[in-house]
Amino acid sequence: MDDTVVRRAGTKCAFFQEIRYPGAYSDGYAMVIFNNSAILDEFDFANASVSVTGLCRDLCHVYASIDQQHRGISDKLLIQTAKGFISVSKVADQLDSSTKKKFPLELKNMPTLTITNLNEHHKSGSIILYVVNKNADYFEEAEVYEAAGLDRPKGYARVITILSYEPFTLQESNYMSMGVIAKLAGFDTLDGTECPAVYSLSWLPFPGFQIAVIGPIISLMYDLKQFPYPAGELKATGMFSDTHRMEQNGFLVSAGWHGCNGKPAYQSTLYDNNIEMWHKLVDENTHPQDVTINVQTNARERHAVVVTGSDNQELARYYDNQDSVEIQQFRDYKLTFAFTYTTGTHYLVRYNSTAKPVY
Repeated sequence: MDDTVVRRAGTKCAFFQEIRYPGAYSDGYAMVIFNNSAILDEFDFANASVSVTGLCRDLCHVYASIDQQHRGISDKLLIQTAKGFISVSKVADQLDSSTKKKFPLELKNMPTLTITNLNEHHKSGSIILYVVNKNADYFEEAEVYEAAGLDRPKGYARVITILSYEPFTLQESNYMSMGVIAKLAGFDTLDGTECPAVYSLSWLPFPGFQIAVIGPIISLMYDLKQFPYPAGELKATGMFSDTHRMEQNGFLVSAGWHGCNGKPAYQSTLYDNNIEMWHKLVDENTHPQDVTINVQTNARERHAVVVTGSDNQELARYYDNQDSVEIQQFRDYKLTFAFTYTTGTHYLVRYNSTAKPVY
């Protein structure tokens, strides 16, 4: 389509104000902390050191995703272990070269996990660290992958998490019959109520999906009890678009937002938080569909999420409904969601539609 904008992750930068989070587990400023895990980003490492308290007191796993083009920076980010120090680069390198399945750094009996930054001026670069405690759901079962080069073949899976320092597009091929939910957080949040499911679909046969992840992490959980079949092939790319194919279920979200109550947004200088942002949801056959949407945003009225149809006429606007569920239905083949970004504002749009599966 001539109005589609395709971006390579990391090509645009934005300034982010530090978010201070007075959590019980951390002395950092930007990390997002869950019941059994924490996600750290480049803003956490822009200091002489950063510490996470409690998650590794008995046993934890640490996963990392780095920008390989600037690995010299993460070479000098050092994680203290009982046997000495290991660089964040080496932790990120612990993966299967063909599928990109990650192998964690395992730490035991460390009440405080400390990462030291030896870079000049405490440069940190684009980096994500996922620290998860052994008490997390699916701790032993979850498969964790790097998004860059992800190539997981068809096969059985219960829980899969994909980690990335840059935004990416995740694709699953159509295959068998299955049910799957997705959350924009670690595998430890899948069973709880900390974070909402942004994607949920059961279908026979499963049509696959294409999901733009403008954040560092996404976790998938497959319903093997109802659908005891292999999952489809999973791939990812660093390209993402502001135009999204209308599917039976999906979501649109502002950069770095996850929908988790009481948590700060993920941060990165790679997120394209322009003053004006928009997402287009389009049925490729230009057939009008029934689309039911659920919009949640903390934006004030002057920065509302504005929905327009294929005729460019305004259909609705949403603001200041972070704690409520507002559901509305439209019939169209193209919906555009426009949002004026201001620091600290975010939105999440979840939808269902009558669009036919694309096999």
